[in-house]
Amino acid sequence: MARTSNQPTSSSKAKAISKAKDACAVITSASKRRRTVNHERVASLRDDGSIVVHIERDRKNTNTLSPTPVELKNLFDSTEDLPLDIDFNEFTTFPEPPTLPPKVLEQYFDLILDVLPRWRSLVLWAGYISTESLLKRELPDAPLLETVVLSGLPEWDLPLVCTHLAVCWKNSPRFQRYENRQFHEGTFPTHVPHNPLAWIPLRQLMTLRVDNQMTAQQCIDVLCHAVALEDCAFTNVRGPGAIAPTFVHQSLKSLKLAVNFEDHSQFQPTFLWCIFDVLKAPALQRLSLECDDGWRNDTFLRFIQTSQCQLLALEFVMVPLFEKELTTILLHVPKLQALKIHGDSSQSPQAVSPKILRALTNTTDQPMLCPELVAISLNDDAMEDIRGGSFSLMISSRMGGTPLKVLWLAMKKEDPDHQIDIQHLVQVHKDNPKVLDSVQICEIDAGRWVWDRHVAGILKARENTVASSGSGK
Repeated sequence: MARTSNQPTSSSKAKAISKAKDACAVITSASKRRRTVNHERVASLRDDGSIVVHIERDRKNTNTLSPTPVELKNLFDSTEDLPLDIDFNEFTTFPEPPTLPPKVLEQYFDLILDVLPRWRSLVLWAGYISTESLLKRELPDAPLLETVVLSGLPEWDLPLVCTHLAVCWKNSPRFQRYENRQFHEGTFPTHVPHNPLAWIPLRQLMTLRVDNQMTAQQCIDVLCHAVALEDCAFTNVRGPGAIAPTFVHQSLKSLKLAVNFEDHSQFQPTFLWCIFDVLKAPALQRLSLECDDGWRNDTFLRFIQTSQCQLLALEFVMVPLFEKELTTILLHVPKLQALKIHGDSSQSPQAVSPKILRALTNTTDQPMLCPELVAISLNDDAMEDIRGGSFSLMISSRMGGTPLKVLWLAMKKEDPDHQIDIQHLVQVHKDNPKVLDSVQICEIDAGRWVWDRHVAGILKARENTVASSGSGK
């Protein structure tokens, strides 16, 4: 029977992939010869047949971009219809702006728009967007598009930028991840009225990160509409407070809430409690909270109880908890596997007290708090009230049964106040590498990605366990 399908044969697909590999090698080689770039490969072919493209500034000559427009066009032309993951971003939150003529940036953005139907993911520095390019043409659909990450300086209005870019996903049924990335110290309110995310197809989203300012009410509104959301981060929450009916979010598994840093540093009222007052999240597994000086323990405990969720990871950063409050919280999360407490030097006493440390220690004379804990992270402020050596003894006591596997002390290795614990833990790791398999003693930026990777692994392992038991395996 004659073939009538327009789908490519396995032979033609193999030829396309071979051709794409050659094209990626050519463009990467040319960029390496000519410039100093951050990525090992400017373009590469993934196992699933998609093309990853990095357009970036030269680290030495910062007013040049690699690859050149001609090289980029050749790559797009020679990779035919393969899906594209395009990264046109900066590597720092506070870059020196390039002095490239607007026409040069417009040329790059035009080339990217030319392949809009092939977009699968787009990571984009907001300053590289050409509104002229968006306005001067009728754009096709982007049916493959799944992810958009928009980054920018703190003072930029990323929601306003998004209103221009949103024409690119007017008909993208696979769109499921959106992120606004900004360093959230020094941000300004958006000029987009009412809902800053009005241009995002919220009902499709599974992953959302918003670093621009959001009121507690706006966060609640987004959660109400984004019914498929599993992973959500609002990192810049401000007042005023919210008045809303209680609602249940059935799919939310991971939630991060952080107070606007200026409100925190200036001791202004905070409003995360408004969200906990109306939200129920029965599927929630990971909860991260930052800079909430207006902490309300009763509201939080009621949220845990009414949600009936089984938290696996709980993270507090600069939240003024005290010993009694932290103890009560930990008693309400018996399945907890990851705990992070990063205190604030302005608080005294700290939440992690000698009494809590004893409760976390595996002894024969009392039940152990958080018996399933496998990962823990403290910073130097959180350990301020702990006698030297007692933390490492607690870790050593938990080497049997369900052992601690991941440890991150967010401090300098040379920290003079914690040398007893640091040296002991290094030795424990050396003696038990198959048990305590990750010990990080480093400051925040260096350790955060390792911690996040391990916590993600914990959640994934639980998900696989549930899936296996559900299938009867």
